[in-house]
This record gives sequence, C-alpha cells and structure tokens, in this order.
Amino acid sequence: MKVRAVVSLKAEHSLEHLLAAAGLARSTFFYHQARLRRPDPRAELKAAITATFEENRRRGHRVVHCELRKAGWQVAKKPCSR
Repeated sequence: MKVRAVVSLKAEHSLEHLLAAAGLARSTFFYHQARLRRPDPRAELKAAITATFEENRRRGHRVVHCELRKAGWQVAKKPCSR
C-alpha cells in the first residue's frame, strides 16, 4: 500500500516529495493514515469466514455463506432473499 510506504519513509524525506512520487493527494494520505490506526470493524466476521472455510474442507463461497447465515452472521449488507 502506498500510504504505508510513505509513512515509513516520512522521517527521511520530505512529505511533499513522497506524495508526488506516490501520486497521492495530501488529504488522501492523511485519510488513509488515520484509517490504518483504527481497528477493523469486521475482524470477527473475517475470522468466522476463515474458520468456516477451513471447517468445510475449503469448499466454495456459497457453502461458506450458507454456513455463516445458519450461524447467525449477517454477511452481506443487503438481506438475503432466501
């Protein structure tokens, strides 16, 4: 990710030069830098997806989605039609 590279080099080089080289706007850089510090709001869901995937012998996304829905997870933003 470009933002991580700019953050790691910021102490050694000018921020303006780094942003120009990375092709990032200043506001975009600071927005993504703040996002890196926040915890992932969907970390529990991602862990459940990984666990379900492994439990179901690495089956497809439809099986994983169905199992997560049975377990009570809301996987998609839209409600499921079934």
